[in-house]
Amino acid sequence: MTDIKEAMEAGLALLDKGKNLDALRELSKLEPEFAGKDTDEAADLYTAISQAYYGMNPKTDENSLPYADRAFEIHKKNNSKDAMMNDLLYSAFVEMDCNKSAEAEKRLDSAIKIAQELKDDEAFVQLLTTKADLLSGQKRRRKDAVEIYSQAADLAKKNGNMGTYFEASVGLLTMKREESDPSNVLNEAMKLIDEAEKFAMNIKAKKDRKSFLDDVSAVYDLASDIAMEMENVDEAMQIAGRMSKILSK
Repeated sequence: MTDIKEAMEAGLALLDKGKNLDALRELSKLEPEFAGKDTDEAADLYTAISQAYYGMNPKTDENSLPYADRAFEIHKKNNSKDAMMNDLLYSAFVEMDCNKSAEAEKRLDSAIKIAQELKDDEAFVQLLTTKADLLSGQKRRRKDAVEIYSQAADLAKKNGNMGTYFEASVGLLTMKREESDPSNVLNEAMKLIDEAEKFAMNIKAKKDRKSFLDDVSAVYDLASDIAMEMENVDEAMQIAGRMSKILSK
């Protein structure tokens, strides 16, 4: 068992380094050891093999999806709800990269249902935001995307999931940007920045504050881009420099 564990760790290390083909070669050697087994270790192996295939060619699900589904079936058999939810999210991303939006949405909806069953509010709002991201790229579903972004932002803020709140809010403003007066969207984006900085200043550890601001940096990027679009270069530069000022305090 120690040899299997070491081989697994070696394959995962290669995967972490982006050496997908090498990782696949090492991980595939372990398949006979897990044949017919419905263990968490077997599911981990199939997920890793799926990720290696995905890393080599994210535009096809020919090999990555079957292995992801094998992991999901093991977790389903073992009633591992959290793992099932993560499997569905991962496979939804695989399908999104293959431009299979309908299948991706189906998997996200299944994951959302599990999050509701588990009463996992954090996962629920993150999954809603991911679904809104998917629908925002579909002209006929833009109204649905706006509604889901709004729902996710409201719930995330209520539950204190501020990273997801800002992520959903940026998604919502990005959609508004395409249809609204840019000055109005910029004003809303600046309010978001003010809100993010107010929250950041309550984070005592500088390292944690930087991590939070990195997570919400899309708010700054959006506001700066809109200012540049409006040919207000000075304001764009000021926005870009605000994060550094917060980190220096």
